[in-house]
Amino acid sequence: MLLLLALAACTPPGGDDSAQDTAPSVCWGDLADGESVTLATGFDAGTEGISFVDGHLLVAVPTGVVEIGPDGQVGEPTPLDHALGLAPAEGGVLVADPGEFTLDGSGEDGHVRYVGLSSGYSADLAAGMPNPNFVTATPWGEILVSDDTGDTIFAVDYSGGVGTVRPWVDTVPSPNGMAFSPDGSVLYVVSTFTPDPPVWRVPVGPDGAPGTPEPIVTLDTGAAPDGLAVDADGGLWVAANLAGEIVRVDPTTGSKTTFATDLTTPASLAFGEGDGFDPCSIYATSLYGDTVTRTAAGVTGLPMLKAAAPPDP
Repeated sequence: MLLLLALAACTPPGGDDSAQDTAPSVCWGDLADGESVTLATGFDAGTEGISFVDGHLLVAVPTGVVEIGPDGQVGEPTPLDHALGLAPAEGGVLVADPGEFTLDGSGEDGHVRYVGLSSGYSADLAAGMPNPNFVTATPWGEILVSDDTGDTIFAVDYSGGVGTVRPWVDTVPSPNGMAFSPDGSVLYVVSTFTPDPPVWRVPVGPDGAPGTPEPIVTLDTGAAPDGLAVDADGGLWVAANLAGEIVRVDPTTGSKTTFATDLTTPASLAFGEGDGFDPCSIYATSLYGDTVTRTAAGVTGLPMLKAAAPPDP
């Protein structure tokens, strides 16, 4: 079992929990934009995926999923064989499991699982992928799964009870973090293991058919972009993993700004949702660090899309 110690409470300055309950959508304003604090620590093996589900903050550790409370307390892990990306789902969370990870993209033992928050129900939704890394729900009902060891983003449909997997886009090198624009007409994707790694724009039709991916900006060589989040105004926030930075990208102009620095290998990003979490802060995991951090962004986030729960077994 993991024994994790809380480091810092996440209560707005000068307020208490009741203040959070009455105005959960108001920016806390306790930190300067770009300033970061530690929410929880003790993750000796690092953390990867992150997701808010119905006001609960969930984080992936290498062999499971844990919940972190607003005060930084960490719950007992839900054990899994492997866990990378997370995405919210009805009553639970989706977990990308790469199986035995292969850097060359070989193998087909990767899969996506659903884990119920209170029911304890857990089920494989789709299998047969090499190294699933990031997962997101879509506006048209499927889920998308990226694999940063190849060029493919997979689409998964499990509405019939048995997950079907198909390539959705196969021309984005080393795809990793993904997020939709506010109107759902564009999927943004980052590439990880490429020189001058791009942030991609993939147009999406009403039926979910993808257009041709186009790079909108490149990040510094060696930055290893990982997670991606979108704010309520449509701005993009990228975890530049090896650079230790969060970079803000304007998808309209293609401009980029280094927003936060001196982070330890930021991996996945999520804006705060629910009582006790700042809606204008980005919560970030750390691939090779032992903390989960909060960085003030000065803008509210776009809530993550929620996937459907799998059919009853």
